[in-house]
Amino acid sequence: MHTSPFSQDTTTAPDLEGSNPHAQAQLRSHLDLSQKMAWDAAAYFVDRLKSRDVPSYTRVDTGLTWRWKEGLSLSIVGQDLLRDHHLEFVDRSGATRSTLVKRSGYAKLVWRF
Repeated sequence: MHTSPFSQDTTTAPDLEGSNPHAQAQLRSHLDLSQKMAWDAAAYFVDRLKSRDVPSYTRVDTGLTWRWKEGLSLSIVGQDLLRDHHLEFVDRSGATRSTLVKRSGYAKLVWRF
């Protein structure tokens, strides 16, 4: 987004341009460790948000899945394992909430029938 040479608005274009990351990347992996066990891993990089004063961050998630029997599996997943939290968005206007994502984990039971 660029400001027209005739525009007197000096804040909208720079603010909108700086509210999106210039670069993002993902790397994902899936590995079957055995017939019953699988390991998934993912790494994410998101560039800084210049106009929001949000620094860039790298996030790593990983999980193990145990396929107990056909149609039934259990997964244990950890998210954002590099840091205890990271900031994703800041809203100075108060229209939406700022987003602070914390390290987390969960278990998932899947039953297919």
